[in-house]
Amino acid sequence: MLLCVDAASGLDAESSSTQDAIAAIRERTNAPIVLVETRTDLRARPAAARSDGEAFDASAIAARVAVSTVTGEGLARLRAVLPELVFRGLVHAGDDAPVLTRERHLRGVRDAIAEIRGFASALRSGVPPEVASGHLKSAATALEGLLGVVSSEEVLDALFASFCIGK
Repeated sequence: MLLCVDAASGLDAESSSTQDAIAAIRERTNAPIVLVETRTDLRARPAAARSDGEAFDASAIAARVAVSTVTGEGLARLRAVLPELVFRGLVHAGDDAPVLTRERHLRGVRDAIAEIRGFASALRSGVPPEVASGHLKSAATALEGLLGVVSSEEVLDALFASFCIGK
């Protein structure tokens, strides 16, 4: 979430209106907030102080960047901060780092993890390994969905779904 405040009008992170906006955003989402202080080249006076005497809570925002499109100040930092927050460390990961880009991918991994935990739990409970291994088959099936492996049942279902019977 980008919260842009006009530094030329005296607004910044410590301004009560900015703090109120941050609080309002926090009520609606836990998304990281990047406070972007714009037009810093026109900042004419010190930022307005909070009238209620409360201190600025820096933990409420993920990053604070002062920018000026006229001088270019802060633009490189803003370009660096945004991918860091969006991709949460994947920016510096290698090219072969696994990335879940779809809800379907996340669901498949979660299902596989749940099945592996089910397998481990069954073994701890004394279930014979050959019976508990059903969990491993389900985990493999969940991961096959990520890889695009198609089962013969799915092929037959698709094939017979296109037939018109009874005409």
